[in-house]
Amino acid sequence: MAVKFVVKVTGLKGHCNVGHKIGDQFEVSKYVSSDLCGAAYHSIYPYIVSMEFGGMAPWQIEKDVIGALACPDGYNQLTMEIVRVTE
Repeated sequence: MAVKFVVKVTGLKGHCNVGHKIGDQFEVSKYVSSDLCGAAYHSIYPYIVSMEFGGMAPWQIEKDVIGALACPDGYNQLTMEIVRVTE
């Protein structure tokens, strides 16, 4: 069974220096960051690896969705969610 992940931008306080906007979506994996900013990808990478093998964050409600993930730029706060898609 193939697993892929879609990262969705769910919030933005300020201005993203890379140009990401609310509603942007990126298909990523533990090997490919797509067009997602490297800093944002770096902050969500551990969750992608964990979810690939069935792991969940303590605050995660749905097995295939994890939200409330943030870009490390605290001044221009970008928030994201990861959706696991199994094919």
